[in-house]
Amino acid sequence: TILLANQQVTITGALDVTSDVDIGSAKFVVTASDGSLAIATNKFTVDGSNGDTAIAGTLSAVSDFKVGATNAETFTVAASTGNTAISGTLSAGATTVTGTLGVSSDVTVNTNMFKVTASDGSLNVNSGKLTVAGGTGNTAIAGTLS
Repeated sequence: TILLANQQVTITGALDVTSDVDIGSAKFVVTASDGSLAIATNKFTVDGSNGDTAIAGTLSAVSDFKVGATNAETFTVAASTGNTAISGTLSAGATTVTGTLGVSSDVTVNTNMFKVTASDGSLNVNSGKLTVAGGTGNTAIAGTLS
């Protein structure tokens, strides 16, 4: 049933459109051939063939942001706290930390140039040039101490 009254169109039942839908001269377009969607030409687009989505403005989310399979996310940002959980490797380049850096596993710099062992706090610099045993504090220095 289609009802036109007071410049309002009311459709009761399914609306099946076989051609493109173009509202407001490209303000909202759905392409019939593949289901692509475009809002304001390029402000928000979804490629109907693969789901790729492009957003030209700021994306604001009031709930958690999750990437990955449901219940197996690999990247999560909690909306209420900003806490971020990453499974895998984080590559960040030059980084400044302005608060406390809490590390629960070993800290290794450049493979063996500087290593702190989390389990006992042992320190090893440059493959044994300077070592501090975490349990005893015993220190070994290779070379001259000036």
